[in-house]
Amino acid sequence: MKKEYENINEFIDDVHEEINLKELLFDIGVVKDESEFHGQFIRCIFHDNDDTPSLQIGEKFFRCYACDQKGDVIKFFQLFYNIDFIEAVMKLAEVLNVNIKTIKFKYNKKYDKLQNEWEDYLKQMEEADSSIQKLQRDYFPQEIGYDKKLNYIVLPITSKTGAILGFTKRRVDDSETEIRYIDASGNEKVIKRPKWKHSSLKDSLIGQCHNMFNLNIATPEIIKKKQVISTEGPKDVIAYRRINKNNTICVCGTGNSNNIWDLILPVDEIVLSYDLDEAGIKATIQNSIYLSSFFDISKIKSVILPKDMDPYDVVTNNEYGNKYLENAFNERIEVIEFVIKYGIVEDVYKIYDSVPEFNRMY
Repeated sequence: MKKEYENINEFIDDVHEEINLKELLFDIGVVKDESEFHGQFIRCIFHDNDDTPSLQIGEKFFRCYACDQKGDVIKFFQLFYNIDFIEAVMKLAEVLNVNIKTIKFKYNKKYDKLQNEWEDYLKQMEEADSSIQKLQRDYFPQEIGYDKKLNYIVLPITSKTGAILGFTKRRVDDSETEIRYIDASGNEKVIKRPKWKHSSLKDSLIGQCHNMFNLNIATPEIIKKKQVISTEGPKDVIAYRRINKNNTICVCGTGNSNNIWDLILPVDEIVLSYDLDEAGIKATIQNSIYLSSFFDISKIKSVILPKDMDPYDVVTNNEYGNKYLENAFNERIEVIEFVIKYGIVEDVYKIYDSVPEFNRMY
């Protein structure tokens, strides 16, 4: 294949002609060893409990004779990464180390604008004084930018393929909760400065990813581990990344994360790691009630941390640290135990009503 394309149809034609799907599955980690193949068949990754390998892999096509998923290389990428056609083409180009950035897609102008905005935030961080630059240490291993005008640090919200779709910003000075100024009429005005500011649909593409942080890093890890960790905020994601739990995401800008699950399922286990305060307990219970309507409740777990401490507080506290978070994660409990301990009777009833066939001993 060529290293650079200016025509999308030419790139797709070359993919169909030159790319071997079976070889590609090794490159992206779907298959680790040749022994996983039984002739042309492997266990299907698109449905559960495929005891008899049902997914046929050819050089140019795939088909599962159990769930009937089938298609070409691009269709495989769409299903595997749970992305649309254009994102699959972009992801495929990334895996093949092919430059297709000059190809004009539907959202190219918006993508370019957001990419330029991110690069400007990175430049502002480079030019900021040392007290601001030191904040990078707090957000390691995540790269952060800086919005000098607002005095907020900036984190990118991305698609599964890494394209920037918007931003979430964190106020640098927690004492600056509002700005007072005099308008043209001589009246005093007050602007509230929230701790976090998130891109709106008007000035971003976040509707495509439900405003989820760490999606591009987490997606391949979620697929590989068949497990997702859901947290409350970006710094909690960073805490888990510090203990090599890269399959961690959080939702920015909403207390209701029910709309995220179609993007990150299927998995074998969902781990909820929310704060043990009123809001965190409520979020854990609400998510549990919703998830138990279509997901095995025994495979929904909860991480219990010290009261008034979130994952980031734990890893940065000398008394606790990374090892404490690792141990807490390893000792996670079934979420029904969490609901019984921290919820009320009505919450248990709601879960009982939500589970299609409640067959557990509670």
